[in-house]
Amino acid sequence: SRRTTRGFTMVELVMTMAIMAIAGAMGYGAWVQYKAHSCARFAATQFVQDLRFAREQALVRSTPVTVTYDMEDYHVTYQNGVATVEILYGELAKKYGPPLSMQPTSGTIVFDYRGTMSSFSPATAPPNTLRFRTAPGVVKRVTVLATGFSRVE
Repeated sequence: SRRTTRGFTMVELVMTMAIMAIAGAMGYGAWVQYKAHSCARFAATQFVQDLRFAREQALVRSTPVTVTYDMEDYHVTYQNGVATVEILYGELAKKYGPPLSMQPTSGTIVFDYRGTMSSFSPATAPPNTLRFRTAPGVVKRVTVLATGFSRVE
């Protein structure tokens, strides 16, 4: 009598599951690293966009604009001698997923009425640079140039 077999043997199923588990474990490590890089890049890029906005407002309003930041919140303050207007941007540390740190953790950046940077405090090394870190070795730097322009490195 002829016997036909259909389906998979237990050995074939176990081997397939083992290969899938190994491939998944390798992919998970890469995904975690990608997420850490993405979060640091996104936080740094968001900060640069806010600095560009502050610089543009200094030019448009012909008045100094101060960006005050810390790990909990940062805002842009327009000082025209009479009123101070604050635009709140949210909590960086809670917004971007993995634990995010920023060095220095707080400070101010002032753009004068021409849009150039007139003040950056506290002093940093390298000069005028903030670091966004999500994991060991995952760092994005934001450098503010004297011209008022900023970039992510």
